[in-house]
Amino acid sequence: MFSFYNNTIPAPPLGDGRKEADSCILIPMATTTKKQNTFMSTPLQDSSLADVPGVGAVACARLNEAGIISSEQLMGHFLISNRSAVIMTQWLIVSGVRAQEAGKIAAALECKARATVSV
Repeated sequence: MFSFYNNTIPAPPLGDGRKEADSCILIPMATTTKKQNTFMSTPLQDSSLADVPGVGAVACARLNEAGIISSEQLMGHFLISNRSAVIMTQWLIVSGVRAQEAGKIAAALECKARATVSV
Protein backbone atom coordinates (compact mmCIF):
# COMPACT_ATOMS: atom_id res chain seq x y z
CA MET A 1 0.00 0.00 0.00
CA PHE A 2 1.10 3.53 -0.76
CA SER A 3 0.05 6.55 1.23
CA PHE A 4 -0.17 9.76 -0.74
CA TYR A 5 -2.16 12.86 0.17
CA ASN A 6 -3.50 10.97 3.20
CA ASN A 7 -5.21 8.48 0.87
CA THR A 8 -4.24 4.84 0.77
CA ILE A 9 -3.82 3.47 -2.74
CA PRO A 10 -3.08 -0.22 -3.26
CA ALA A 11 0.04 -0.91 -5.26
CA PRO A 12 -0.78 -2.23 -8.74
CA PRO A 13 -0.29 -6.01 -8.84
CA LEU A 14 2.35 -7.34 -11.18
CA GLY A 15 1.22 -9.19 -14.26
CA ASP A 16 -2.26 -7.71 -14.37
CA GLY A 17 -2.06 -6.96 -18.09
CA ARG A 18 -1.67 -3.21 -17.81
CA LYS A 19 1.11 -1.39 -19.61
CA GLU A 20 3.78 0.23 -17.45
CA ALA A 21 2.60 3.71 -18.46
CA ASP A 22 -0.85 2.89 -17.03
CA SER A 23 0.61 2.69 -13.52
CA CYS A 24 1.65 6.34 -13.45
CA ILE A 25 -1.37 7.13 -11.30
CA LEU A 26 0.32 7.94 -8.03
CA ILE A 27 -0.47 11.64 -8.34
CA PRO A 28 -4.15 11.90 -9.28
CA MET A 29 -4.89 14.46 -11.98
CA ALA A 30 -7.31 16.27 -9.66
CA THR A 31 -4.45 17.06 -7.29
CA THR A 32 -1.81 17.99 -9.86
CA THR A 33 -0.14 21.15 -8.69
CA LYS A 34 1.59 24.00 -10.47
CA LYS A 35 4.89 22.61 -9.14
CA GLN A 36 4.09 19.21 -10.69
CA ASN A 37 3.19 20.77 -14.04
CA THR A 38 6.37 22.85 -14.04
CA PHE A 39 8.51 19.84 -13.11
CA MET A 40 6.97 17.75 -15.88
CA SER A 41 7.47 20.43 -18.53
CA THR A 42 11.01 21.54 -17.59
CA PRO A 43 14.14 19.57 -18.58
CA LEU A 44 15.93 18.07 -15.56
CA GLN A 45 19.10 20.02 -16.28
CA ASP A 46 17.07 23.23 -15.90
CA SER A 47 15.41 22.12 -12.63
CA SER A 48 16.79 22.48 -9.15
CA LEU A 49 16.27 19.91 -6.44
CA ALA A 50 13.67 22.20 -4.84
CA ASP A 51 11.65 22.09 -8.10
CA VAL A 52 10.81 18.40 -7.57
CA PRO A 53 7.31 17.99 -6.11
CA GLY A 54 7.56 16.96 -2.46
CA VAL A 55 11.00 18.49 -1.95
CA GLY A 56 10.83 21.32 0.53
CA ALA A 57 13.56 22.86 2.66
CA VAL A 58 13.84 19.94 5.09
CA ALA A 59 13.72 17.25 2.40
CA CYS A 60 16.30 19.19 0.38
CA ALA A 61 18.63 19.27 3.40
CA ARG A 62 18.16 15.52 4.00
CA LEU A 63 18.87 14.75 0.35
CA ASN A 64 21.98 16.95 0.42
CA GLU A 65 23.18 14.94 3.45
CA ALA A 66 22.64 11.78 1.38
CA GLY A 67 24.79 13.21 -1.42
CA ILE A 68 21.96 14.30 -3.73
CA ILE A 69 22.37 17.94 -4.73
CA SER A 70 20.49 18.16 -8.04
CA SER A 71 17.28 16.94 -9.63
CA GLU A 72 19.40 15.04 -12.14
CA GLN A 73 21.13 13.10 -9.35
CA LEU A 74 17.76 12.37 -7.75
CA MET A 75 16.44 11.03 -11.07
CA GLY A 76 19.63 9.00 -11.47
CA HIS A 77 19.03 7.41 -8.10
CA PHE A 78 15.45 6.62 -9.14
CA LEU A 79 16.71 5.00 -12.35
CA ILE A 80 19.27 2.82 -10.55
CA SER A 81 16.50 1.86 -8.12
CA ASN A 82 15.00 -0.12 -10.99
CA ARG A 83 12.58 2.74 -11.73
CA SER A 84 10.53 1.59 -8.75
CA ALA A 85 8.50 4.14 -6.80
CA VAL A 86 8.36 1.67 -3.90
CA ILE A 87 12.14 1.26 -3.69
CA MET A 88 12.68 4.99 -4.12
CA THR A 89 10.13 5.84 -1.42
CA GLN A 90 11.82 3.44 0.98
CA TRP A 91 15.25 4.94 0.23
CA LEU A 92 13.95 8.47 0.73
CA ILE A 93 12.42 7.52 4.10
CA VAL A 94 15.67 5.87 5.19
CA SER A 95 17.45 9.09 4.13
CA GLY A 96 15.28 11.09 6.53
CA VAL A 97 12.56 12.40 4.22
CA ARG A 98 9.05 12.24 5.73
CA ALA A 99 6.89 9.45 4.29
CA GLN A 100 4.32 11.78 2.73
CA GLU A 101 6.97 13.81 0.92
CA ALA A 102 8.87 10.65 -0.03
CA GLY A 103 5.75 9.35 -1.77
CA LYS A 104 5.24 12.60 -3.66
CA ILE A 105 8.88 12.70 -4.74
CA ALA A 106 8.89 9.08 -5.93
CA ALA A 107 5.60 9.55 -7.80
CA ALA A 108 6.87 12.69 -9.53
CA LEU A 109 10.10 10.94 -10.54
CA GLU A 110 8.18 7.95 -11.85
CA CYS A 111 5.94 10.15 -13.99
CA LYS A 112 8.90 12.19 -15.27
CA ALA A 113 10.85 9.03 -16.12
CA ARG A 114 7.93 7.54 -18.00
CA ALA A 115 7.53 10.77 -19.96
CA THR A 116 11.22 11.22 -20.82
CA VAL A 117 13.17 7.95 -20.57
CA SER A 118 12.48 5.19 -23.07
CA VAL A 119 13.04 1.59 -22.13
